[in-house]
Amino acid sequence: MKKTLLVTIIDVVNLGTFLQALASVRLLEKVGLNVTLLYYIRKKSTCFRIGWNKYAHYPILFRFILTVLIGGYTFVLRGRFIHLLKRAGVKLTSKAVGIEGAAKIGQGYDIYIVGSDQVWNSVHNSGIEKTFLLDFVSPESKANKYAFSSSIGVEHLSSKEIESYHVLADFKAISVREMSAQQELVNIGIREVQWTLDPTLVYRGDEWYDFLRDNSFERRLHEPYLLIYSVEGCLSLLDYYAETIANRLKLKKYLVTVSAPLKNNRLYDRVFSFATPSQFISLMHHATFVIVSSFHGTAFSINMNKNFITIAPNRFSSRIDSLLELVELHERKIVDSSVCIDDLLKEINYDRVNRILERERKKTKIFISNIK
Repeated sequence: MKKTLLVTIIDVVNLGTFLQALASVRLLEKVGLNVTLLYYIRKKSTCFRIGWNKYAHYPILFRFILTVLIGGYTFVLRGRFIHLLKRAGVKLTSKAVGIEGAAKIGQGYDIYIVGSDQVWNSVHNSGIEKTFLLDFVSPESKANKYAFSSSIGVEHLSSKEIESYHVLADFKAISVREMSAQQELVNIGIREVQWTLDPTLVYRGDEWYDFLRDNSFERRLHEPYLLIYSVEGCLSLLDYYAETIANRLKLKKYLVTVSAPLKNNRLYDRVFSFATPSQFISLMHHATFVIVSSFHGTAFSINMNKNFITIAPNRFSSRIDSLLELVELHERKIVDSSVCIDDLLKEINYDRVNRILERERKKTKIFISNIK
């Protein structure tokens, strides 16, 4: 079995990030690779730097206090996600901070793979992360380099990104999860770029449920409910549709979040704070209707065949557009409050959607099987 190092984003407190990392490892192991996940921390994502940068406009003392609080909070939640990955059987390296840490820890592998999520989005990463271009791999290494369902997250590359991403020409094979990303890379001379599913979509919704459901937690779910999942906090548009649809369908409103309770949590009947991935899967499985504002929220809504809407996030929505276009559900993306509620309550034809997903799963599995 070839020693394989998977490099992806795992330093954020986000359910989608956890689930895509877990799915990627499992899929690569299925084709016979001996996979280790790089425990990578971007320098600008160290726990205390997050707070320091976020509160730069506050007075110095208040900024320091908030930095300590946010840093400690992030440290605890991030540690919990890493612990859950290990419990799921994922092998991780020791912690690598920045490209220097990756260069020190990440040598001696036969195969290097850049994983999914927004690894090539320089806005999201606060700059170009050369670790996600595998620049840390020794020039003497004869290892093959791959990208699996990587994401740019934006419609167009900046001039700085174009200059940096030419190194991708050295990769043996590349797949991306957005149609726009595929075209952008082809435009700068990167040939043979394939479009594949996000790793979480390669597994069917029922497979996720069988693998991760939380039976003891499910005993607390005893009434029909509308599920709200937003990684950007509660947008006013999200609140409007949650209230309107819940009233029409006579549903309770359940909010799931990996963070502390939000300031307007009084709008909801139940709030599941600090939710685990297993709780998220169980909540999604049993929901009557789902409202989300993220890519992976959209992906799991589709994968579990839920009636849903996606409230367009303020930025990086091209990845959601690409997925909804693929499964012919573009009308499920909401940008304002003018949409007719009756249209949103129509049942989705999941026979067609599931056929499309099965076709794309086969393509994605072929790409993975050719990683050698």
